[in-house]
Amino acid sequence: MSAISTKENEVREVNNQLAAIESRLAHALANINQAENEVRNKVNELGNADRELAVEQEKLEKARYCGRRKKRFLGRAWRRFRNNVIKPIIRPVCAVLNYGGINRARERRGGAQGAVNAARENLANRQRELKRQRVEQVNLGN
Repeated sequence: MSAISTKENEVREVNNQLAAIESRLAHALANINQAENEVRNKVNELGNADRELAVEQEKLEKARYCGRRKKRFLGRAWRRFRNNVIKPIIRPVCAVLNYGGINRARERRGGAQGAVNAARENLANRQRELKRQRVEQVNLGN
């Protein structure tokens, strides 16, 4: 009788351990799903940051050529005036105004890239933990 109760206690203990492992496994699966969603969101944010950077770079290109329109009315006189008076004043001002936006966009893109890398690393860590727990569950099941 004593041997039977000892075996029943062992079976109960193994079942309790198995239930705890299954609980941790379900929790790990939920964490992985959450991490995958975070990675997708961060990738979307990175894409948005890339688009913002492209817009800012386009603004920079426009700033480099601001004031560059063809005037045909006065022709040569207007071009000389524009090249000697207007360009040296307006172009640097336009370029300086837009460089701040470019730098901010680059900083936002760098931050988004760092967040994406952190989310991917977090996902990989959670997947390793899930794999370890699955191995532990299989070992206890045997």
